[in-house]
Amino acid sequence: MKSFMYTLALIALLLLTQSTAFTVSPLQRLHPSPRDRVAFTVDRSDLNRDITAKGSRVIGRGARSGTQLRGLFGLGGPEVAIIAVAAAFLLGPSKLAEFSKDLGKVAGELKDVPKEFQKGIQEGEAESKAMKAEMMTKPKQVEDVEAKEAE
Repeated sequence: MKSFMYTLALIALLLLTQSTAFTVSPLQRLHPSPRDRVAFTVDRSDLNRDITAKGSRVIGRGARSGTQLRGLFGLGGPEVAIIAVAAAFLLGPSKLAEFSKDLGKVAGELKDVPKEFQKGIQEGEAESKAMKAEMMTKPKQVEDVEAKEAE
């Protein structure tokens, strides 16, 4: 029952971090700046057609100031740190040691992934070269058979 409550609390913390509580929203402007104006261009490709105006929004540097970059699954550094501290508190020292040991094993296994990938690429390249060499020898064999039949 106790572990169920810890798991439930951890899930609740994870769900709370997905809310907008830790985000900073950009301030709304009361008056638009000249940089945020709408520019119109006129299409004059055909004089027989009506002149049409196409609107395109011009975004100035000030309009992008509220953009935030998120690191891991849309979470920033402070959110990840809070989750890590809460998880450490809920798991306790014995489970935390076991978890970190398992995490170390997984990290060690992930180091082998690029090596295996490179090995697979080399095997595929060798098979491709073998198939190409085989295809180059077959036309010669066909030519030899045709030459023998012609004689």
